[in-house]
Amino acid sequence: MLTDDRQYDTVFAIGGFLDIIEVGNTKYVLYAIDRFFVEVKWDVEKGE
Repeated sequence: MLTDDRQYDTVFAIGGFLDIIEVGNTKYVLYAIDRFFVEVKWDVEKGE
């Protein structure tokens, strides 16, 4: 299993951006690697 840092690096380096969905102060950034889908959750207020 990959570390969290390695997972982020992999998604952002080779993942294909799909969409951003905003719900309140939260953004969900969607990526795909082959047929595997990744959701990155971003809290706008906290900046994380």
